[in-house]
Amino acid sequence: MCAKYRVTKNFEILKIFDPYTIAILLTLRNNICNLGEIYRRISVFADLSIPTLHNKLKILLKYGLIKIKEKGRHPFLKEKKYSLTEIGKILADAFAEILS
Repeated sequence: MCAKYRVTKNFEILKIFDPYTIAILLTLRNNICNLGEIYRRISVFADLSIPTLHNKLKILLKYGLIKIKEKGRHPFLKEKKYSLTEIGKILADAFAEILS
């Protein structure tokens, strides 16, 4: 039973990959974007809402595929910018190669 749990846990990340998460990874492949920029770029080829996009970003953050870079606009307001981590870049490159 213990071995089965480890295998399940090791492959748990696979369940997050759907067309939306792949589109996010591809969008961030060569870019650092805020939520609005990601939404505009993805909406060209995927129909997704802002709340769904936000949830997908939280999942990608949880698994360490993207990271947040905050840039202050005003003293009290910070804008979140998202970029890929090293593992996220490897996955985005692999998806880009598969889809080309």
